[in-house]
Amino acid sequence: MVRSANSVKAASRNRSRSKVRPTSNSSVGSLNGYDYACWSAAALAYLITQQQDAVGLVLYDESIRKTLPAQSNQAHLRAILAEIEGSAPQSGTGTGRALAEVSEAVRRRGVILLFSDLLDDPKEVVRGLKRLRARGHEV
Repeated sequence: MVRSANSVKAASRNRSRSKVRPTSNSSVGSLNGYDYACWSAAALAYLITQQQDAVGLVLYDESIRKTLPAQSNQAHLRAILAEIEGSAPQSGTGTGRALAEVSEAVRRRGVILLFSDLLDDPKEVVRGLKRLRARGHEV
């Protein structure tokens, strides 16, 4: 899961391999936590897809803004990268609420990766994480 992102761009395909590159002129040393989360999410989505495993995406701030169900093809990876690139940080987060909604929506057990600053009510976040674990997800 990624809250939002705008620092990655899908480049042209080279023999079924997608490349990711920064869209800003910032050097690696000047990336903030948000940028690192975006890069990490994009890199992991790429690696998961290359293993022929399914990857999905949920973008949220105070509520869920975008959901892409898990799939394992290159077109879906490009859609994920485009969503990460097209979103931007928002003020306020509802991590606990978003985790609760994801636990209800995702039926198949899987690995949930959370990219967040976790600046939310700790009790709500822990409650959301526990709900995911109770449904059999690895978090």
